[in-house]
Amino acid sequence: MGDNYFLLTNLLSEDEQKIITSIAAHLERGEKRVGIQQVATENFVSTATIVKMCKRLGFDGYSELYYYLCLLYTSDAAD
Repeated sequence: MGDNYFLLTNLLSEDEQKIITSIAAHLERGEKRVGIQQVATENFVSTATIVKMCKRLGFDGYSELYYYLCLLYTSDAAD
């Protein structure tokens, strides 16, 4: 995910970095869709924590963040 991934995780707390890293790991494994509940459970946080993080980063919610990370991952994979 390159520079965008670094900039994104630089703005986050340790727990939030783990959430982003977890989503990125799912994308790298080629999983089509990972739900917010699964990500929350894997990282021992609430879904509300994930939604608040998404909003703080300027996204409308988890789906928009997930779509953005998918675009970053696919554009980096194509390079």
